[in-house]
Amino acid sequence: METEKKDTRLSPVMIKKLRAKLNVTQSEFGELVGVSKCTVYWWEIGKYIPSEENRQLIIDLRKVGRRDVKKVLKEMNNSGILQRSGS
Repeated sequence: METEKKDTRLSPVMIKKLRAKLNVTQSEFGELVGVSKCTVYWWEIGKYIPSEENRQLIIDLRKVGRRDVKKVLKEMNNSGILQRSGS
C-alpha cells in the first residue's frame, strides 16, 4: 500500500475527474477527506497539494464506487458527523 501511495500521481485534473466520477460536489468531496470545499477548490486549481494523509484518503476513494460514496455521505449525515452550513 505504501508503494501505491508514493507512485500515485494526484494532479489537479485527476482530483477533479475523481470528484466528477464519484458525482459529488466540492463540499461532499471535502467531507469525505476531512477538508473544506475551499481546500478542494485549491487542490483542483493546483494552488495547494493534499497532505500525505489526505493524499492517501483520495487514493482510497479511487477504489470506491459512486453508490458507496453516496451511502457513506448519507450515513455521515444521519449520524450527525456532517454539519451543513447555510452557505
